[in-house]
Amino acid sequence: MYFPSSSMKTTISSLATRASTAFMLSMAGAYNSAFAQVDTSDLPDTGGGGDLKSAIADVINVILNFLAIVALIVIVIAGIRLIIGGADEQQREKTRNAILYAIIGLVIVFFAKAIVVFVFESFTG
Repeated sequence: MYFPSSSMKTTISSLATRASTAFMLSMAGAYNSAFAQVDTSDLPDTGGGGDLKSAIADVINVILNFLAIVALIVIVIAGIRLIIGGADEQQREKTRNAILYAIIGLVIVFFAKAIVVFVFESFTG
């Protein structure tokens, strides 16, 4: 079995890090355009200085976007570890579980996003 040298592992790790960074930056833009922000412009004014409903919607969207980006970062890092990990079966199992749990978390974030949009649209319409 062929095992890459230390310098080759460093080069592969550096390239993988750069590629994952570029991927994450491009996905952040795609994620924000794929999921439109909750439109609360037609909600009645509740009084006071600002619109509370739009502030709540903005905070929820920021939190969900952040969680989705964190899940994507975990998937990329675990994937790199899986590739570079070598023949250690316990390490491979840990990285597979990390990828699985991150994907489950990402699905939960997408469902939470859909629930938030549904709730805010049901209250406005």
